[in-house]
Amino acid sequence: MRLHIFILIILIVWLSPSISLANNECYSFIDEDNYIKALVNGLQILNKIPNSYYYNYCAGLSYYKLGDYKEALKYIAQAKKYAISKDEIAGCYNTEGLIYQDLKDYNKSLTYYLKALKIAKDIFDKKGIVNIYSNIASLYESMGRYDQALNGYKQILSVMKGKDKAIIYNNISNLYYYEGDYLKSLEYIKKAIAIDDKFQNYPLLATHYINAGEIYISMNKLNTAKDYLYQGIAMETLYGDKIWLKNAYISLGFIYHKQAINILKEQKNQDTAYKYLKIAYDFYSLSSRKDLADIVRIEYALFSKSRNNNIDTTKIKYYQEALKGSENAIYYVMQHNPEVLPKLILENQNIIKIITKNPTLKRLLEKDIEFQKAI
Repeated sequence: MRLHIFILIILIVWLSPSISLANNECYSFIDEDNYIKALVNGLQILNKIPNSYYYNYCAGLSYYKLGDYKEALKYIAQAKKYAISKDEIAGCYNTEGLIYQDLKDYNKSLTYYLKALKIAKDIFDKKGIVNIYSNIASLYESMGRYDQALNGYKQILSVMKGKDKAIIYNNISNLYYYEGDYLKSLEYIKKAIAIDDKFQNYPLLATHYINAGEIYISMNKLNTAKDYLYQGIAMETLYGDKIWLKNAYISLGFIYHKQAINILKEQKNQDTAYKYLKIAYDFYSLSSRKDLADIVRIEYALFSKSRNNNIDTTKIKYYQEALKGSENAIYYVMQHNPEVLPKLILENQNIIKIITKNPTLKRLLEKDIEFQKAI
C-alpha cells in the first residue's frame, strides 16, 4: 500500500520584460521569496503612486504568494488597468489564471491563461508562450485530464532547453504515476535526476530522489526505494525543506513497517522484525505522525510479549469476526485470549488501527502492555 505521491508542479509567474529586478526593490524581495517585505514595499510606494502598474502588480503577486487570493485579484486588476504594453497585460492574465487555479475555479483559470496565450502569440513572445503552455498543462493535471496534460508537457519539451526540462520531466513522471505506468514514471523521474545532477541543482534534485523512492514503493521494490529516499533526505537536510523531509520520513517508516510485518508473517528472524519496527517508530516520530508511531509501538509491544499463537478452534467464530474488523469480537479476544492478537494482526493490519481508534479497546490493551518499556 502506498501512502502518497509527492507532487512537484511548478506554476510559472510571468514577469514582464520591462520589469527590472535590479532597479526595483519590491521585485528584488519577490526574487528572494521574501513576500512580506515585497508587499510592505509595494504598498508604501502605492500610497505615493497609486496608478503604478509595477507596484500594483508587485503587491498583487505578493498577496498571491502569501495566499490572500482576494487581495491578489484586486491588485492584479489594478495593475492591468494601468498596464501600458501588451506583455504587461498578458502577465496580469497569466497571474489571474494562477490564482483561479489555486482556488480550483478551473474554467476561469483556463479563460485567463488563454487570454494571456493569445497576446503572447500576437507579440511573438516565445518564452511567454512556453510559460503559459506549461501552466495550462499543469491546470489539466489538476483537473485530472492527464492525456491533455501529457500532450502539453511533451509539446513544451520540444522547445525547452537545458536545466528547465527537469521540472517538466518531473511533472510527466507524476502523470504516468497517476495512470499506474510506474516504469514510464521512473523513466522520466530519472531524466529529471540526470539534468539536475548535471547542473548541480541540489534542492530540486533532492525532491526528485524522494519522488523516485515513492515510485519504487509502488513497484514493491522496497530496498531500492530506501536507497533513493535516504539520498533525498541527505540532500534535503542540507537545504532545509521540512515538508519534503517529513514526507520522506513517513515513507521510510512505511517501508520498515511493511518489511517487519512481512518477516513476522513468514516467521523468519524476529530480531530483525523488531529492529525494523523500532526504525519505523523512529521515522514516524520524526515526521510528527503520532498516530502511525502509536500503531507501530503497540505492535512492537504485542509481538514481543506474544506467547502462543495457536487459536482455540472452539472460539473460531470470534477470531473470524475479529479478522473482519468486528469491534465486539476484538474486545472478546482481548479479554479471553490476548496472546493470539499478534497472529490476528498479521492477518489483518486494520485490527491494530481499530484498537488505537477505539478508546475502550485501547484502554483494555494498555492494561496488559507496558508501553513505556516497549520502545
